[in-house]
Amino acid sequence: MKAFFRTYLASFLAGMTLFFLGLIVLLASGGSKDKPIASDSVLHIKFSGVMQDYVPRNNFPTLNEILGEQGAMSMEEIVFNIYKAAADENIESIFLDIDLFSAGTPQLREIRTALQVFQDSGKHVNAYASIMTRPGYYVGSVADSLWLSPTGVMEWNGLASSRPYLKGALDKLGIKMNLIRGSDNAYKSAGEPLIAEKMSDANREQISSYLNSVWMSSLEDIASDGRVTVESLNTLADNGVIVRPEEALEAGLVDALLYEDEVMDKYYRSGEYKYSTLVSVKRYSREPSTVRGDFQNRIAILYAEGDVALGKSSDGTMGSETIVEALRDIRTNDKIKALVLRINSPGGVSLAGDAMWREVQLVREVMPVVVSMGNVAASAGYQIAAPADTIVAQPQTITGSIGVFMLYPTAEELMNEKLGIHFETVATNAMGDFGTFDRPLTEAEYEVLQKNVDHFYGHFKDQVANGRGLERTYVDSIARGRVWTGTQALNNGLVDVQGGLIDAIRIAKEMANLEGAPRISSYPPSTDPLNELLQSMSAQQRSSIEAELGPLAPVYQQWKEIEPMMGIQKRMTEYSMEQPL
Repeated sequence: MKAFFRTYLASFLAGMTLFFLGLIVLLASGGSKDKPIASDSVLHIKFSGVMQDYVPRNNFPTLNEILGEQGAMSMEEIVFNIYKAAADENIESIFLDIDLFSAGTPQLREIRTALQVFQDSGKHVNAYASIMTRPGYYVGSVADSLWLSPTGVMEWNGLASSRPYLKGALDKLGIKMNLIRGSDNAYKSAGEPLIAEKMSDANREQISSYLNSVWMSSLEDIASDGRVTVESLNTLADNGVIVRPEEALEAGLVDALLYEDEVMDKYYRSGEYKYSTLVSVKRYSREPSTVRGDFQNRIAILYAEGDVALGKSSDGTMGSETIVEALRDIRTNDKIKALVLRINSPGGVSLAGDAMWREVQLVREVMPVVVSMGNVAASAGYQIAAPADTIVAQPQTITGSIGVFMLYPTAEELMNEKLGIHFETVATNAMGDFGTFDRPLTEAEYEVLQKNVDHFYGHFKDQVANGRGLERTYVDSIARGRVWTGTQALNNGLVDVQGGLIDAIRIAKEMANLEGAPRISSYPPSTDPLNELLQSMSAQQRSSIEAELGPLAPVYQQWKEIEPMMGIQKRMTEYSMEQPL
């Protein structure tokens, strides 16, 4: 009987395994074979949801459709396909379908530049929106024709940065946050909301500086499209957030007010553009490029996106283990002749940043390394860029923040007075109970922590000075935790070239002395399908929690940021990856 049950159980488990393997294959297959791209087609780019620099190939396209999920937009996928479409005789036009979405201005500037190349090839771009936000208008204004729904709305206001200051709440709880910063880190404002009730003058100065720099460079880009001036855009932002469709038309912000069916009439029924079909970016990305490049001479693009953390990369973080492994694969692959390191990170754990910095330095010893900065490459995000041969950034990129800090909480009042909990400790040495949180830090303990932070800060500045070929005293003057924009960093020597990912690829190709179009290999590779599915479900749960919290969501978000910041940190906390500038 036991043998029977063992055989039955083994057969049952084998059958279930085969069933789930078959299900995974079915879900990963993504449906039927693609039809050929028709002549006179339109590349349809939908702006909706969240944009990332790079989204690995989706292993579950069919499952996402069943669950009604929309994956993140990939800046790389959009940009590369626009360039491909410019040389494709079957693609005659691009249609920008603008909905509510979240993307950084540097990411959108990459797309704007690609669209301008498409226009220079003799083809045209149209854009349409029912709700036009600031990011939507920034990317849509490059279009030859920009249309807004007559019953829609345009939102146009300036930029702002707002953070909750929690010291009052922590005081009521009986918790004290000890913030230890590099000795001259006046601008390193990470942790400031936990020890103060209002913003410091230095922090207000730097935030005002980079917000105004990002805003003005964005207005200049829009004004270069020829519809409106910088002055008129500023006047609109000063006078009101909401611009009605008829006001937008009268001000010259848009070219016409059209309903969606009228837009489609232009493509299908009236014959104004005489195109046969709209082709999505997802579909077009599966179309082979006419230029494949030399397989033996490749350029690797490594996307380092998210908070810097130890371990494996996960949703919203770039883990040092994942990035280091990818850098080693690239360094030892004799077919890869240059590396483009695309960084989109506000920094994070100091030890993780050091591990990645070391591997970038080793890669540079065997091939050219060019850094392309995305929305943000600050603190540890800048640290891993420092060894590169060339650093490329957009005018609106947020960078710098060369500084170090750590948070050390103590809760004497909470434990002793509010909860009535008292700890009794026996130690062999004077600092044997170092780390006990039920009492304040002693002067000697605080001094130990300060020396440790200053050591890491000095090492950080050495890495920048050596990598950038700058005098250490000069790095002292531009460090101090100060945040800079790409435009400002170009002027102070932290950045070499103003531009985007395509510019970085071109520079890497020239440095590697490659002929013709290079073959591009993107890193890191896709995660395994099961892990990818679980991460997607976890992200949905977090979004549901934040939605339920309502107005308390910013406090919850702040606490989520505090939790991983107890060790030595190289991080810019003012920048939100969920709501990029």
